[in-house]
Amino acid sequence: RRLQTYLIQKNLLLWADSISINQSDITERNHQVKFMNAIYRCAECVGVWLGEASGYSDLAMERLDAWSDEYNRLKHSEACAGDYHLATLSMLPSREILFGSEEPTQSLVWHAMRGLLDRDWWLRAWIVQEATVLAPCRTFFFCGNHCVDWERMRTMIRLFNLVGYYDDEQHTWATTFDQSMASRLDGFRLRREEGAYMRLLSVLETLRSFKCEDPRDKVYASLGMAADVSESDILPDYAKSIEEVYTDVVRFVLSRQGSHSLDFLGLVIRLSSLPCPTPSDLPA
Repeated sequence: RRLQTYLIQKNLLLWADSISINQSDITERNHQVKFMNAIYRCAECVGVWLGEASGYSDLAMERLDAWSDEYNRLKHSEACAGDYHLATLSMLPSREILFGSEEPTQSLVWHAMRGLLDRDWWLRAWIVQEATVLAPCRTFFFCGNHCVDWERMRTMIRLFNLVGYYDDEQHTWATTFDQSMASRLDGFRLRREEGAYMRLLSVLETLRSFKCEDPRDKVYASLGMAADVSESDILPDYAKSIEEVYTDVVRFVLSRQGSHSLDFLGLVIRLSSLPCPTPSDLPA
């Protein structure tokens, strides 16, 4: 419902994977998962629904324009010379720009930032592909009645990441592991934007921190992002067991990695629920 006005204005059709794919039909899932990367690559834009407004999220979304403008001004200044890290650090002393001049407002804005980056969307394994495939200006976040592109959201992610350690009360405001997932996702997206050649194991290592109900999804969600995997190398097959899917990954790595074929052993995590020995000690 929230996206309806935007879609009408832009004359766009909406494709939502969780709705457009019959999740209970294994044959359809196998078929459609292969095309998800192509669908996102050919899309006019990707829309991320963070949820309804809550926890002062409107306050943070409303300030994103001002934060981004100040960040871009500093980034292109002579002092920062295009360095995003210096630009972000340069904003920290300007607390009024970040949070406002009044103490109650400062606290509310900080909590609003934490609340946005604490939402469940940031934790899901499948969102890594959809959220990193298109340019920042073509990837949009919707929260309540507000809409911002990834570039503006990136400003908040970087500010939150640094302010969490910069603040005098960092023992109170310490960033949690879940809140750091936004920074992990943006770091991975930046690598894709820069054209980094990422092998399957590298993508799996990134996805190991994200969550999914079906462990096989971490493998299948990685295939479209791995530069060394062709469509026929590993085929999505939800009829296979977890052990069989991980075996497919091991066979692929052993056949393609050359002198680095045993690199996956450095990513071992023992799964006590699986018998030993098995190939289950892959990123999970």
